[in-house]
Amino acid sequence: KLGSGKVNAAAAKITEVLNTLPNIGAKGLKSLTLRESKSTGQIIAVLLYKFKEYDIHFTLADLDGLVDGLIIGYYTIKSPISVITELRYQEGIDCLEEEILGLKIRYQYDGFFQNNIPVFEQALTEIQTAVPKADKIVELYSGVGTIGLALAEKAKTVQGLEIVESAVDYA
Repeated sequence: KLGSGKVNAAAAKITEVLNTLPNIGAKGLKSLTLRESKSTGQIIAVLLYKFKEYDIHFTLADLDGLVDGLIIGYYTIKSPISVITELRYQEGIDCLEEEILGLKIRYQYDGFFQNNIPVFEQALTEIQTAVPKADKIVELYSGVGTIGLALAEKAKTVQGLEIVESAVDYA
């Protein structure tokens, strides 16, 4: 059990619900990802399955209040590991918020985000100390731009470079 008690309880509940659904075999399931905001305690569950003919449907009400957002999607074998090919169901929140060094950062369920907040804050503090003042800072693979935002006082302009559209939108 790698998650918090709340995440582990949510995973167990989702497994329990999946076990009640007819004609849904484990070999047809791709992944269950549970993301928890360390700042707010909110949780988003993302369930991906591989067989297009599956009709997996349950709601937040079925999860006893353990989850704040539910995303269910089909993915093809050609999709990258966590990319939904076809969204089949969505309810509740679809993004999480963290507070990092006083910055409120929002990111969508399908975007990358550091999940060890204390270590990330320590790394950002060290980066802030090491980076000199400059005219321009460019953050490559910027995601929602957390590093660039943390360095904003060091430069006249900060630019982020990112290909994940939802991360660019949230940045």
